[in-house]
Amino acid sequence: MGETWEGAEDAIGCVGFCVVLDGETQITQLATRASTRRRGLGARTTRTMIGLRPHNAIVLEVKSRNLPARALYETCGFVEVGRRKRYYADGDDAVCMTRRPPSERAVSTRELTRLLAGLDPDAARKPAPAVAPESNAPATASRSVDAPRAEPFARGAGAFKMRRRARRPDA
Repeated sequence: MGETWEGAEDAIGCVGFCVVLDGETQITQLATRASTRRRGLGARTTRTMIGLRPHNAIVLEVKSRNLPARALYETCGFVEVGRRKRYYADGDDAVCMTRRPPSERAVSTRELTRLLAGLDPDAARKPAPAVAPESNAPATASRSVDAPRAEPFARGAGAFKMRRRARRPDA
């Protein structure tokens, strides 16, 4: 499970390693001494690594059978995004987890359009108003019909004539 050394009893309790890049942080190792587990050291170390670049996406891999570690990562905001089958030497799967930056959330096209138009974020998030059925619409109103059509599309004679335009002389 890990390496031991002569002064192992002097170990404080938790150590973490991560690789920090522009836009992504990868947590490569997090280890807690057995006698110091369940005291919040792992969570504090994880949050410290997250805090190195808080706007980075953070990724990690954890053994699928390591339920305490998976629960720790979930409390820190990580979600499972995939698995690597038989990744570890003992045949266990690796669970791939990621944590998105807190400011990054899904935005609908409607909300993005409203934000770009200058609405404040709260007004942009409001849902679209409900559309009442057009029961009192005039009977002659045309209705758009999506394909497939019941009848094939046919062009009438001269349906697409080009308008006469004034042309600029070539320079």
